[in-house]
Amino acid sequence: RERDRGGDPPPRRDLVEQFHLSPPIAWEDWVRLAGAALEEAAENEAEKTAVILAAQNSDAVVNSDMAKLARLVFEANEFGWAEVAYMGENGRPALPSMVDQLVRLGADKVVVMPWVLFAGPAMSQINDVAARYPATAVTPHLAAQPALIDLLHAQYELALADRSLLP
Repeated sequence: RERDRGGDPPPRRDLVEQFHLSPPIAWEDWVRLAGAALEEAAENEAEKTAVILAAQNSDAVVNSDMAKLARLVFEANEFGWAEVAYMGENGRPALPSMVDQLVRLGADKVVVMPWVLFAGPAMSQINDVAARYPATAVTPHLAAQPALIDLLHAQYELALADRSLLP
């Protein structure tokens, strides 16, 4: 490191730039990944509602992308409804209030998918909701989805095949 040798610190890169996937993963791939996990957890019940549980972000564009994902999952799969909820005390809408609303609107089966790599903090909220509504099912979080590994491996192979796609 330059700093350790007395020089200036290396330039700081934005986290988005640092972890940018190039080429970007297509929406269809994310929808297929989410839809398959949600369908499996729903156990082929006819009337089901999907809730994608995401981490609240201060960037409205990121939050709107989660809403877009929920809508695309709804349109590509056989869900009666699909919504997004956010984790934490400041999440709006929070998972408990979202599931309360969906049940009041007539949802019979609610399937929650934690859209996070590690579900640790999300699990207490999910468990509280599942205790109140026994018809709640939960998918594994993203890192536990075999399809995610396949998707990332395909992106890796694509980047190796065409180096112009690399940042």
